Amino acid sequence: MARPVGSSFSDLSATFNGMARQPMDASRQSAIDDGSQGSSSIALHTNNLTAVQNNLLAELNTGQFSGAALGHVQAVLSDITSAISAANAAVSVAGSSANAAAAQTLRASQLSMINAVSTDPVLANPTPPATPVEPPAAATPHNLAEIGEMFDNVASQILGGVNDANRAEITDDINAVIADMQALMKASPELFEGLTGVHADTIVQQLQLELAYINDPTISPIAAQASADNILDIIEIVHGDAKLADMATQGGVSGFSPLSDATGATPKLLDNDVQTVVVANFIAQSNSLGKQAIELVGSQDAEAIATLIGDLRAFEKSVADLDAHQGGMLGAEIEAMIKGLQTGNAALVTAAADQMHGNAADVGGNNIPVTGGTYNPDGLTVAEVLGTPVVETPVAETPAAAPGVQHTAAPTISIEPVTLATADVSIAGVDQAHSGMPELAHHLHHTWG
Repeated sequence: MARPVGSSFSDLSATFNGMARQPMDASRQSAIDDGSQGSSSIALHTNNLTAVQNNLLAELNTGQFSGAALGHVQAVLSDITSAISAANAAVSVAGSSANAAAAQTLRASQLSMINAVSTDPVLANPTPPATPVEPPAAATPHNLAEIGEMFDNVASQILGGVNDANRAEITDDINAVIADMQALMKASPELFEGLTGVHADTIVQQLQLELAYINDPTISPIAAQASADNILDIIEIVHGDAKLADMATQGGVSGFSPLSDATGATPKLLDNDVQTVVVANFIAQSNSLGKQAIELVGSQDAEAIATLIGDLRAFEKSVADLDAHQGGMLGAEIEAMIKGLQTGNAALVTAAADQMHGNAADVGGNNIPVTGGTYNPDGLTVAEVLGTPVVETPVAETPAAAPGVQHTAAPTISIEPVTLATADVSIAGVDQAHSGMPELAHHLHHTWG
């Protein structure tokens, strides 16, 4: 993982620490293995090693080291040369017994470097240079394909099983992917306009949620499955966005690789009565709030916009109270919609509304209401989502009038569909201890688009 390289020894240490990975032949237990990563993955590693090597040589030329420290730095340079050679050999002989030997050589070189620095008091606690050093030029961010390739590598480890032996490494790798995603979005905002930007924000938030999943020592079986679902969701988001999918393959590098064989088709859940109202509310509020935002953006109606923003925040919280994952992922669309409302950006509001509608359609399409049939993904009220017809009270027959008595026909009473404000059960009001609610929360997670 590329880190900015400075000219002080402490900066170089941070850069090296980001590259010290387990051997290249470490076993993988999913559809993505190291063999599929190709030479580009090793190139990222060797390029960083070369950067550290060049900076160390520059420091030697300025006379920064002497005595035992000088000898240790020279030993580190020798180990870097061995590590670069071993990394390249690991690719050229992939799949053979020689690959294992190359990987062991690479790891031995890394450990030798770490030992040389940690046992030298000067190198372990470097003194900042006396004269200010010009900061290095900003590194060019990795493109989305390269970031996706890093993601594929860490996804392989997560799907293969997270344990105490690999948890720290996986955490470092996810943090590196997050940092690179954020750097690319900041450096090239024109690539992430509209809905693509919403999707990119969602990917970052899902990666941050993944950190919580893999580092929770008391994680439940449902949450453990949610971790794998989270990985699959990220891949689906990339391939569901034409711009992201195009950027994920470039320069001979492909990332965010589909895992068609990693999971079966998502089964449809038959909801009970409470789950039915929760799903119907989720769909109706997603659509209704999005529609209101599209109508209000650019209206200059500050009071109405402020009220809607409050409603959006309340909706996000109500979903998070049911399922932290969904609340977190909904946050990307909510933030985009609020930003668009506050700045008058109709395109951004429309993109966020489209995404919220897509989420609603995904959830509705994978659940079956207790009444049978299907959820209406375009409904704006609970009644519309459930297809509840407008009920009319029939006109009672007028009995024969007694002599001298006049009767007026009874009026027709139209019962309007249930609105969000009058729904019997809201998302926030659902008792999460109700039977089946954990399964619903997990299913909402898995069907998020």
